Amino acid sequence: MKKTILFAMFFALGGWSKTVFTQVMVKDIHPGYNGSMGSFPQPYMSEFQVSNQSLYFVANDGNNGNELYKTDGTEAGTVLVKDIAPGTLISSSRYLTDVNGTLFFSAGSDGNNYTFELWKSNGTNAGTTMVKDIRPGVEGSMPTGLINYNGNLYFSANDSVHGPELWKSDGTSAGTVLLKETTTGSSGGNPDNFILFNSYLFFYANDQSNGVRLWKTDGTSAGTVKVKNNVNVSSSNGVVNDILYFRGQDNTSNTYGYELWKTDGTDAGTVMVKDINPGSSSSNFKHFNNVNGTLLFFAYDGTNGMELWKSDGTDVGTVMVKDINPGSSSGIQDYFSAVANGILYFTANDGINGSELWKSDGTTSGTQMIKNISPGAGSSNPAHLYNFNNTIYFQATDYGTTNFHGYELWKTDGTEAGTVMVKDIYPGSDGSSLAAPVIIFDNQLYLTASNGVNGTELWKYDGNSTASINSLGIDNVLTIYPNPAQTQLTISAKDDQLVSLQITDLNGKLLSKQFVSGKSVEIKVENFDAGIYLITIETEKGIVVKRFVKK
Repeated sequence: MKKTILFAMFFALGGWSKTVFTQVMVKDIHPGYNGSMGSFPQPYMSEFQVSNQSLYFVANDGNNGNELYKTDGTEAGTVLVKDIAPGTLISSSRYLTDVNGTLFFSAGSDGNNYTFELWKSNGTNAGTTMVKDIRPGVEGSMPTGLINYNGNLYFSANDSVHGPELWKSDGTSAGTVLLKETTTGSSGGNPDNFILFNSYLFFYANDQSNGVRLWKTDGTSAGTVKVKNNVNVSSSNGVVNDILYFRGQDNTSNTYGYELWKTDGTDAGTVMVKDINPGSSSSNFKHFNNVNGTLLFFAYDGTNGMELWKSDGTDVGTVMVKDINPGSSSGIQDYFSAVANGILYFTANDGINGSELWKSDGTTSGTQMIKNISPGAGSSNPAHLYNFNNTIYFQATDYGTTNFHGYELWKTDGTEAGTVMVKDIYPGSDGSSLAAPVIIFDNQLYLTASNGVNGTELWKYDGNSTASINSLGIDNVLTIYPNPAQTQLTISAKDDQLVSLQITDLNGKLLSKQFVSGKSVEIKVENFDAGIYLITIETEKGIVVKRFVKK
């Protein structure tokens, strides 16, 4: 039986006349409950990349470990590129980056996470090779932050002599060289937060004498310089209207914490925009978004919690857009955001309706909740927001509704009526497909999801609806209740035996692991902070990953 499965074939509740969507699982790479994509997608490590008319990604077929795959969108065209770490060892290819049709990435050829080196691929087995053994021996150079700048690859790597420093590569061993030692000795400057701006590549690096500073390079050693000497920098940066904004701190007086700064690339043009959280405390702002030429971001002013702010690059023009959750509580609940048609979409909690999907045009009146997907004080927890053809797709749950669903793929056009679940991929109220958009390829949205049978695999969606068909319905393998939970969870298996359980947060941090037996078990969660968690449940028949909400 062909393993390409139409999303339209799966409904939770039966019924004969339903509008369905042309969504398909690209390929069941790892048959069974386990799935090839792990418990949840990791787009933050750039594990999806389009290069030379193919979509590359990292997957595990159960025999070769986490390795490099590519797809043309068809089942037959979804193939393992190369088993870099032979057998079941895991190469864990990371930071996939395209440079002029060549895919560069970081991988460990012997399956050891500490032996990562720089690799490249043209999409063939023979053409997938290590570019250079920068740090020979048992410890790798650990390339990170890969980025295409003017047709060359720039990245951070550690050759054991200079520590993590700025390197560049033209794809050849001889052309892979240390560009600049930002600090002397083996400690290294640890370049990161790379961003293209005004014909330069900007980045953060530690010169050890002064701390982490903003740097820029034109691709030459002589042209790799600090932008300003007395400003500490930390995470977050973005470009709006030919201005690079970043989180900075003037270390000459220690009067201010980390606040909103801007630069035009010169020393004189690098200045603090506003002391949002007055005094030595920091505003901890995150996620810069360009909305019609205005910078929208999340910040904390010391009084109103984390809220939505905007800036035109001036002190007076940097203001809070709206105190979404009045008082000291934070309105911003997560840092997923996306822009479509000049509107910012994000997740917020007004203290009444839980964490829901919001939108803003940069005005107070234009900042509002789109839909209370999970009615009342419950939270739908929108995540992984993605703009596909000017429609925002995201992951959410409608917990609290009649016949509610787990975390499924939703979409919105910015209206309440136009905010709907695209498909119940993992049928039933207990199901959770973890359907998360990750990338656009060949005018289709690719996402990772599980239908409860095949585990987490790669799926695609073209955004079109088709004719009506009958539903089939799939029995749930496991049930978790109550969900949300306050003190404990009960996990029950249907016609199966439980083996082990582990709980992680959404960043993958392991919080609890235990071996169990029988068909049912109770887990205490009273000491967990309120939020969303992943629980990986191993049974004798396979592994299932579900989410639960701690109240």
